Amino acid sequence: MWVHCGMKCLSFRGRFDSLLENRPSGAVELRCMMAYGKAKIKNFNINTESKNMKYWSIIVLWSLAASAVAQDYSTCETWDELVGGKEFKYAPLVRMSDPGTKEQPAYTGFWFYDEHQFDIAGRYALGMKVHFQNRDVEPADRGDIGYIDLHNGFKWTKIGETTAWNWQQGNRLQWRPNSDEILWNDRSEDGTHFICRAYNFKTGARRTLPRSIYDVSSDGTVALTHDFTRMKHGGTMLVGIPDPYEDQRAPAQSGIEKMNMETGEVEFLISLERIAKLAFPKGYTGETNLYFFREGWNPSGTRFITFLRNMANPRHVSGWSVSADGWDVRYFYNQPSHHTWQDDSTILEGRSLRLFKDDGSGKVAQQLVEINANPDPTILPDPYGDWVLGDTYVRNGVQHLWLFHRPSKLFVPLARLKSTAEGGYHRVDLHARCSRDGRIVSIDATHEGLGRQMYIANIGYILDNPPTGRAGAYDGGGDNDLSFSWTLSGSDGSWTNVTYADDDNMITKAECPSSGIGHYIEYTLGGAYTLTNARMNEDDNGIKEVDEWMLEYYDGSWKSAFGWTSSTSATWQEVDFSDVSGATKVRVHFKDNGTIQVEEVEVYGTNTGNRQ
Repeated sequence: MWVHCGMKCLSFRGRFDSLLENRPSGAVELRCMMAYGKAKIKNFNINTESKNMKYWSIIVLWSLAASAVAQDYSTCETWDELVGGKEFKYAPLVRMSDPGTKEQPAYTGFWFYDEHQFDIAGRYALGMKVHFQNRDVEPADRGDIGYIDLHNGFKWTKIGETTAWNWQQGNRLQWRPNSDEILWNDRSEDGTHFICRAYNFKTGARRTLPRSIYDVSSDGTVALTHDFTRMKHGGTMLVGIPDPYEDQRAPAQSGIEKMNMETGEVEFLISLERIAKLAFPKGYTGETNLYFFREGWNPSGTRFITFLRNMANPRHVSGWSVSADGWDVRYFYNQPSHHTWQDDSTILEGRSLRLFKDDGSGKVAQQLVEINANPDPTILPDPYGDWVLGDTYVRNGVQHLWLFHRPSKLFVPLARLKSTAEGGYHRVDLHARCSRDGRIVSIDATHEGLGRQMYIANIGYILDNPPTGRAGAYDGGGDNDLSFSWTLSGSDGSWTNVTYADDDNMITKAECPSSGIGHYIEYTLGGAYTLTNARMNEDDNGIKEVDEWMLEYYDGSWKSAFGWTSSTSATWQEVDFSDVSGATKVRVHFKDNGTIQVEEVEVYGTNTGNRQ
C-alpha cells in the first residue's frame, strides 16, 4: 500500500507484538497483535495485589501503551515540507510532570539535551522543578532536584535542591555513567564557589565534589568544568558569585579543569590566556572578556571540544579540540553551536546538520541534509545510529520535534507544538533527548499553556519500521521498498575509500584515477531484488568529477539497467529506469577525463516479504 500525504510526504505503518515496553511487574500487562491492519487486545490483566495503584495510574500506563501502538507515521523529503506541514501523523505525547495548581504552579524540565536524563532501564527520568517563570534567576532562587517514575504513575521524588541554575541549561543534572549516582551543580554553603552534588540512587548516600561539572566522560571517571562565574550571555549565566578576574580579558588563572569523579582531585588543563594567544595571534582587542563556554568529551575520552566566546561586537565564537591532558590544542571550526560527537574524530554540528572532522582544517566534511535551522542534535544509540533526533526554536509560533533517517534522507515529524512561553532568555526550548536505548524521547514544552512541563513519546514503532527510500513506503507487509548501499567489493581501477560510498558513512569521497575509461563500484545486495531507480551525488561542495555514469545489475549474467548517462551537476542526480527483477548485485560505472570522485551512491528497489 502506497500512502501519500501532502507535499511528497509518505506515511509508514509498523507492526508490534508488545505495546508496553519495560512494563512494571504487578501493574498493568498489555499485549496486542496486529491483524489485518487493526490492533486487537490479546491480554489485559490488572494485578490488584499492588494496593497503592490508583485508577489514573492505569490510564497513564495505557497512554504510554497507546503511544507505542501508534501504527502510522509521516515522512518528508525536505526541510520546508517538515516545517510547513500541519496534518502529519505525529507521535503521541504524554506529560510526565505535575503542573501543580493555579495558586501554586510548578514548572518542571530537564532544561538541556546532551546528558543522561534516564537511568539504564528507562524507568526513572531526572528533572528540576521551580515555582516561577518569566523573570531572571536571582541568587536566592532554588530549584528542586528529583526523578519521575515512569512505571508508577509518574511519581515525583525530590532528592535535593540547587541555587546554581539558569533558564537554558538548567544545572547540568545527569546520571553519572557506570554508577548509581545522580549529579547536579549547586552553590557551596558559604556561597563562595560552585560545587557538584552526588546522590546515590540505590543507597541514598550523598557527597559533595569541589567543582561544578559540565560534561562527564562516558566511563564516568572524570568531568570537565570551566569558570561558571565568567559566562555572560543571556540564559546560560549562573548568578550569586562574582567573577574574580572581571578586570582581565583573558586571565591565566581562569580556564578548564578536569575533576576525578571518585576522589574530587582537580587538574587545571588550559587557561584562557593560552587559548587566546592561539585564537588571536596578534592579540585580542575585543571590548569584552573572553570566556570558555561548554565542553564535551569524545566517546573514548581522549579529546574534548570547547568554545571560546565573548560578548562583543564583532562577536567571537570558535571551537577548539583539546587532548585529555590539555597539552595538545587545535582549531576545530568556527561558530560552533549545538552539537554531538558522531565518533572520536567527527562532530555533528546542529546548525545546518554538518559534519566536521577533528583535523584542524575547520572545513565542512559533509552536510547530512539541507535545513534552515539550528537544532539540538542527538544521534540515537545503537542499534539506531542511523537516526538523528532534533528540534527547532519557535518558528511562527510553533516548535517542531523530528527525526532524520540518514539512509533514506527522510524526516519524520514527531510533534508540532504551539509555544505559549515568553521569548528571549526566558524561553522554553524543547531540547530533545532520548532514553539510553533510544526508544523514548523526552522534551520540555509549553503547548498546554501550563508553563514548562516535561513530556515523553515512545518512538519504538518508528525505529522498528524505518523508512526505506524516498520513492516508497513500508506498509506493514507485502512489498517493502529498500535503499541498499552496502559496499562489499569494489574493483576495476585503483579506487580509494570505496567503502565510504554509501549513505551510512559518507564522509570521505570514493576516488579513482581515470583516463576516460569506465570504472565501477560493485555492491552485493544479499538477496534478489527488483530495481526501480538510482541516484548519485558527486560532491556536495560543488566540484564536478564525473562526466558519465551507468548502472548494471546481475541476475545470473550482467545486464544494463540504464546506459551511459551524462552527469549534469556536482550534486544529486537520479535516473528512474524501467524496473528490472532478480538482481543480486549491481555495478555503478563512472567516466571522467580526470580523477573520478563520487560522494554517495544509492540504488532503490523492492523485495517481497524480505525486509532488510
